[in-house]
Amino acid sequence: MSVDEVIQLEAIRDEFPGLTKAIGAYLYEAATVILDECRHRPGCTLEILSEPQRKISVHWRETVISQQTKAAWNDRDRATEAAAECVVLLLCLVESGDCAVERARKRTGIDYWIRKEMHKGESDTEVFQWCCRIGISGIFSGTLQDMKRRLRRKIKQAEQSADSGFPAWVVVVEFAHLRILEDHSMTTLPDHSTEETP
Repeated sequence: MSVDEVIQLEAIRDEFPGLTKAIGAYLYEAATVILDECRHRPGCTLEILSEPQRKISVHWRETVISQQTKAAWNDRDRATEAAAECVVLLLCLVESGDCAVERARKRTGIDYWIRKEMHKGESDTEVFQWCCRIGISGIFSGTLQDMKRRLRRKIKQAEQSADSGFPAWVVVVEFAHLRILEDHSMTTLPDHSTEETP
């Protein structure tokens, strides 16, 4: 089966722009626990059902999940949401190139801001030309209709920060069948090069 992209889950732990190593390790561990529970193995294929449809090969270093780790992630809903963040942020990095993330605050209706690094400033600090919003949700096991309902709900939530003027990318990951539904209708990004990051 041909794939369009490859993501390495370990990359979320390795100085992922905008994340600490501790948070990256947290997201990575959640993803490996959920993927293991769904009986997926390294090299499995993640299908993106929305247009443009594509297939993503997902890789990680397979290890035996200890009982202690399983107990730590016994809250399946929390583990699934963290696993979804891991997958989607890595997908964003693969498909968008150099970018950095920033956790969104409550009442914005989104989970992360995504910033695109364009060049270095005089003080060798990053200068970002634009920013977009990402809403992420995970479902452990569900139907396509479940995914569509969750996607509509996340799109509605993202309207809370619509006045930012930045486009929103809303993504739902369903892990049992390893598939994604997304809404990414704005493909032309506005030029906000003179604006500060929200």
